[in-house]
Amino acid sequence: MNDLKTRFFDDVDKNCPLPEYPRPQLVREDWMCLNGECDYEITPAGDACPKDFSGKIILPFAIESQLSGVQRALQPDERLWYRKRFTLDSRFDNKRCILHFGAVDWQCEVFVNGVSVGTHTGGYCPFSFDITDELVNGENELVVKVYDPTDKGWQNRGKQVLKSVGFWYTGTSGIWQTVWLEPVAQSHITCVRLTPDIDAGEIIVSCTGEGLDGCTIEAEISLGGEQVYSDEMKLNAHLPVPDAKLWSPESPTLYDLVLTVKRNGEAVDTVKSYFGMRKFSIGKDKQGLPRLMLNNEPYFQRGLLDQGYWSDGGLTPPNDEAMIFDISEMKRLGFNMLRKHIKVEPLRWYYHCDRLGMIVWQDMVSGGEYIGNILAGVLPNIGIGVKDNKYNWFSRGEKEKKVSAFLTVENGCVVDGKMERLEQLYQMGVRLITLTWNDDNCFGHPHAKDAGRMQLGLTPFGKEAVTYMTERGILVDVSHLSDGGFYPEFL
Repeated sequence: MNDLKTRFFDDVDKNCPLPEYPRPQLVREDWMCLNGECDYEITPAGDACPKDFSGKIILPFAIESQLSGVQRALQPDERLWYRKRFTLDSRFDNKRCILHFGAVDWQCEVFVNGVSVGTHTGGYCPFSFDITDELVNGENELVVKVYDPTDKGWQNRGKQVLKSVGFWYTGTSGIWQTVWLEPVAQSHITCVRLTPDIDAGEIIVSCTGEGLDGCTIEAEISLGGEQVYSDEMKLNAHLPVPDAKLWSPESPTLYDLVLTVKRNGEAVDTVKSYFGMRKFSIGKDKQGLPRLMLNNEPYFQRGLLDQGYWSDGGLTPPNDEAMIFDISEMKRLGFNMLRKHIKVEPLRWYYHCDRLGMIVWQDMVSGGEYIGNILAGVLPNIGIGVKDNKYNWFSRGEKEKKVSAFLTVENGCVVDGKMERLEQLYQMGVRLITLTWNDDNCFGHPHAKDAGRMQLGLTPFGKEAVTYMTERGILVDVSHLSDGGFYPEFL
């Protein structure tokens, strides 16, 4: 498998792979792609940024992949460093400069000209930093430090493992989606959320941005170059789409949307987007049976499990044509739906599904420790379900394995409930902590859950822990402390 190439391997432009604009629903004309050759180095975990970088890697392909030019696994006790130098052109004059990453797996810190501009945890989501204040005239230096334990950690990683076997696949560490720079005005849109309502004949547009106080926003909707709507709008608006042409796999009609931010009558920011007028729901057919509905009509969805791994690119498709080929071929074979399996794709993949007419079922990306072949691969396939409160069965029986995501309530106390444990979780990037009950000590008594919950809420540790988590934005899931109940007084 290490040498298995796709038909697209030789077509990849190593100077700038995947050069297409990476964010199809929020497009600006000016941007700079940083994909291509980059310096890299691997160091022991505790080492500082290396002065010398001995290797070359092709971005945005992960270090494990053929297309990266490296094909080397990153170990949990190692850190991966990237160094890329760039010079801005006149398009960035008098503008803010936003540095974007499509995805970096798993945890990273970003430096510009030696200054840390931010950190990010999570291997599948795009993120960005405003790096304007750290830029210098002429050449600038971007350094990214990456930690990724792959299957030796608890983090969401899908089917990635350090040693591939069976349906467990080669890991993806570090940068694996497009890196790019974007010049923006002081007043600009940062996000657009589009929700079609075919029953009301409108599109709900919700915008967020920077420096928009005192600005106006003009919206223009068009279809095939013909204007459908044009007027000023508020940040949250319901815009009419009369006689809407509905989206379906058989007729994937997309409307174009242009939003222009004006200050004192002068345009300072313009973004382009698109949307389809469609509605997914569950309803009853003529026989009264519940069905999946598309645009208020029963619609049979014929789909495939789409895992999105490439033999030469890992999680990263070799090029735009590869994504288009995959989707188009599935359409040709008669499918109208793809279930994207425990992976989040680059945004262009979803765009191609929209324009080519492919419904997407999106999985959450799984994590945690592998629970074993019997529980994961055998029993579910013969119709035997196992409740997940058997913590020992699901590799959650040891104290150190509970630390990463669970704090256990036992007779009103918190097992391993020292504050330094919470600090450890926070530093590891944990932002959701689930409180669970110790089966051996609590479930034998009919009132143990409520009694324990009350005791936990009244203990000094409980208050201190909740205060700590609240101040740091850590979400607390207490649903496991009762039979589906939620206790607001606990929080």
